[in-house]
Amino acid sequence: MIVDSEDEDDDINIPAANPGRPCRERRRVVNYDDMISLASDEEPESVEDEDTVVVDDDEVSDVDEDQEEDQEETGCAACGSNGEQDVLLVCDGCEAEYHTFCLDPPLERIPEADEWFCPVCASGDRPAFVLPILGRNDLNVSKTLKVDLVLGQRNNKYLVKLVHTSYRKAKWLTLSDLGTDDRKALNYTRRQKMGGDEDEDRPMIPEGHFFNPQYLEVERVVMGRRSPKTGKPMYLVKWKALGYEECTWENVQDLASTEDRSHIAAFEARHRAKPGQPLPPKGARAPMSKETVEAVEWKDGHTLREHQVEGLAWLVHSWIQGRSVILGDEMGLGKTVQILGFLTLLQKRYHVKGPFLVILPLSTIGHWQNEAEAWTDLNVVTLYGPSASREVVQRYELHHRTDGLQCKGLQGPKFDLLLTTYEMVNRERGCLGKIRWDCLVVDEGHRLKGKDALILKNVTSLPSGHRVILTGTPIQNHVGELFTLLRFLDPKSFPSEDAFLEKYGDMDDAKTLSELHEILKPRLLRRMKEDVMKDLPMKTETLIKVKMTNMQKMHYRALLEKNTTFLCKGVAHKSNLPNLNSLAWGLRQVCNHPFLLPGVLERETGSTDDEWVAPTLEQLLQGSAKLLLVDKLLRKLQAEGKKVLMFSQMLAMLDLLEEYFQHSGTLYERLDGSVGPRERQQSIDRFNDPESGRSVFLLSTKAGGVGINLTAAQTCIIFDSDWNPQNDLQAQARCHRIGQKNDVKVYRLLTEGSYEEKMFETASQKMGLDKAVLAGAGDWQGGSRGGMSAEEL
Repeated sequence: MIVDSEDEDDDINIPAANPGRPCRERRRVVNYDDMISLASDEEPESVEDEDTVVVDDDEVSDVDEDQEEDQEETGCAACGSNGEQDVLLVCDGCEAEYHTFCLDPPLERIPEADEWFCPVCASGDRPAFVLPILGRNDLNVSKTLKVDLVLGQRNNKYLVKLVHTSYRKAKWLTLSDLGTDDRKALNYTRRQKMGGDEDEDRPMIPEGHFFNPQYLEVERVVMGRRSPKTGKPMYLVKWKALGYEECTWENVQDLASTEDRSHIAAFEARHRAKPGQPLPPKGARAPMSKETVEAVEWKDGHTLREHQVEGLAWLVHSWIQGRSVILGDEMGLGKTVQILGFLTLLQKRYHVKGPFLVILPLSTIGHWQNEAEAWTDLNVVTLYGPSASREVVQRYELHHRTDGLQCKGLQGPKFDLLLTTYEMVNRERGCLGKIRWDCLVVDEGHRLKGKDALILKNVTSLPSGHRVILTGTPIQNHVGELFTLLRFLDPKSFPSEDAFLEKYGDMDDAKTLSELHEILKPRLLRRMKEDVMKDLPMKTETLIKVKMTNMQKMHYRALLEKNTTFLCKGVAHKSNLPNLNSLAWGLRQVCNHPFLLPGVLERETGSTDDEWVAPTLEQLLQGSAKLLLVDKLLRKLQAEGKKVLMFSQMLAMLDLLEEYFQHSGTLYERLDGSVGPRERQQSIDRFNDPESGRSVFLLSTKAGGVGINLTAAQTCIIFDSDWNPQNDLQAQARCHRIGQKNDVKVYRLLTEGSYEEKMFETASQKMGLDKAVLAGAGDWQGGSRGGMSAEEL
């Protein structure tokens, strides 16, 4: 579908500079008469329109072939004016100009520093580097090109990506093209000579490439329209491994490959009217037996396992009964596939148009997208990321557009399934709350357990016809967590937490436990791997106790004795003093490595505020008994060609492990809460690639223990145990799950005779609560898989 449009409001604009922010005192002063015009080979194709030229961040000027403007000038980014006698401050970061009196606060004098950055660049909020290239024609008309990135260098040329253009249109330009005072290119050259990189955190680029090759591949065509001048189709394209904020308008002739055209055809199909079929009356909805589900033909010949067929039949049965439920299968049994199959059956067999909403952790979005593409034909849209990305999704992906200008949602939602995160529910509750969801799914639903949490309030407020919670750990600490989930599913049946806990909080007799089982049985389906996956490779866990090194003993004793004189050696500021009220955490840090305590690493390496000295391999190993063991264990595993997952709750410990791997030359990946979703998926793909050479994956227990598939690993090392044993089980399930072909070995490291050992013993007792409460939820058609009576439990 091509939407006729002559309004530039339909475009994606980069936010203009906001002069109301504080400004750094740096300077470069020029007058326009002193600027040198350079010839430009061709004009940029902006995101706004194929026939427009970007003048500034907000203004777009139409170019008429039969008529040219006499003059076109830029001016102050705040007021827009440019008097002949005006002196402008030119930003060394983006080349935007400002009057000193237009800044907030106004500058009373010209800054004396060699460089000056505008308010936006100084705050770090400018989304792209902006560089003017002046092109002079017969009428002395200057036009502005905006450079997004310098991607690479070859001899005396730079590979440049312009703002509002795709990576397919990256250009090779010389320094003379860019300008003799171009700091971006010169700084890039310096970094290359020094062996540095522009962004150390960007995904690793294959040899021989200047950027990720996926940036050249179309992931999805988002919108279509006709050029107001040529009448030819243009398409708004989302590129693989890039966010919606980097969508670009492309002319149809630039999307000529077979794959490109298939995405255009898919876009047209999504916007084609679908024949509507009435929803069968609630009483006339035919249930599906396991045999009926087994007969369903899934996309590309995929087949379900027996327990997944049973789970799918149970989900449909519960929906027909009007009962919201918890799918509580143990981690690694394919809850994602069961839900995607359920939503597909709702749409195809029961004519439920949707839309459907899945709320999930950020780290699992890539996994859900891949599974949805593999198993279904649902139109799946994701809502996450920066505000610019979410704005594009809300403007183009959520609602049908009838006039091509404004998003009015006249035809209702145009997608089938929306994937979003818990954080986005809080930020975009206004948008999400305007849609009635035929089915609301909450993945890793134990995150709702805090009854006073903002996320619980916002998710509960979303209008929905049916609700499903997915969690491998329905209970982690106490029965009150179970009540929170039940109330979310059925607030009328569970109005009072006090009454629920008064009756079931203690579970000190078999009758009370049996009554709780009866409440859970129709609402919870939980299967364990040992019951339903007889062909799953074995998992064995080995508990390895280590004795502290002398350094650990010394700091451990000092913490217990609250020896502040000893502990404060090497601490530069009082704000970094150890918090002795957090004694337990400090003892756990020592059990991992004394370098985690404030000041210890600096004291041992001789680092100061002015100079950082990295620890040597010997210093790292001598400080930690666990690291000494890991050093020996990894050498053995790497010699056998095995890949390893290593979990720790402490980000600082992951930092030390990175230092160790850099000394040992080990190729590794890292995933924690600071890693973005696209980078997460790329790290996962690299680790799972047998040709990548990555042998170790460092993960934080919480961020890396949820909803990701790392079956390439056969070994899991728990560097430090969690207070909640379910979190450690989640971590182990990253590799011990469907798709694993080898036996899995888990090594849990524990410091002998320490607080850590006592904590592990206490935490292990929590597993008994899980087994007792959930034992009767294994078979919804009668009987308990556990085989134990309430009295035995």
